[in-house]
Amino acid sequence: MAEKKPRKQEQEAEEHENAERWLLSYADMMTLLVAFFIMMYSMSVLNIKKFSQVAISIRSGFGGETTGGKGKVISGRNWTIIGTDIPSAASSSGEGGKKTGKQSVEEMIRDQAFLEHLKSQIAYLKLDRTIQPILDIEPNEGNRYSIILSDQIVFEPGNASVSDENVRLIQHVGGFLTNAPMKIVVEGFSGHFQGNSEFRDSWQLSLERARKVADCLISKSDINPRRITIMGYGEWKTASRARKLGMTATGEWKPAENVSAGINNSNDRVTLSVLVK
Repeated sequence: MAEKKPRKQEQEAEEHENAERWLLSYADMMTLLVAFFIMMYSMSVLNIKKFSQVAISIRSGFGGETTGGKGKVISGRNWTIIGTDIPSAASSSGEGGKKTGKQSVEEMIRDQAFLEHLKSQIAYLKLDRTIQPILDIEPNEGNRYSIILSDQIVFEPGNASVSDENVRLIQHVGGFLTNAPMKIVVEGFSGHFQGNSEFRDSWQLSLERARKVADCLISKSDINPRRITIMGYGEWKTASRARKLGMTATGEWKPAENVSAGINNSNDRVTLSVLVK
């Protein structure tokens, strides 16, 4: 017959066996806390574009609407507005129920909530009354919109030299951009290219104009080159104010062609823009 252990020894064995069980509960609690703080951090750094995509996916999964209405996500033409009552002009249907993919100037003006949001972004630059921002309806990058701060950096036909007047204008605009976090886009254009020994074609001419304006921003306004993107369109794209909205001195948005008179309509120019969400 097996010898029984003394009762005291059995109690000591049980106590020794249970001594480290608290570590399991402690480890589970630490895991939950780490997961909680990771979740809180991920929510604090909110990517609006990804959030809107997730929201649309969730709503569509439950059979809900994905555009229009209060509290809905309005997603169209790469810009997103959350929690508003305004209709999505960008997602209006054309013939056969297909999206037209474009907004008219009049439709954009009706989206007052969106325009007020853009105005609040522009206000960060603390522009003076000499600069009249112009909204390019076509977005440049992702869900960002291009706000033209100057489209009057004009060049002589076939020439890429920056005049003293242009230098003063670039320096003036650059002064508002030095400490701003916004990405800057410098776009060069060209009139009909006649050909010369210095430039191969209108693309090279327009790109050289944009490059020289960017150099001026860097040297005169101490702007980080990493913030600047340059583009050259040659004579194949115009710098007109068609399909654009201009902000008046009183803060109203109107078709850009009617905002100010005496505009130089030459395509030999460079436009200086910032990208805002």
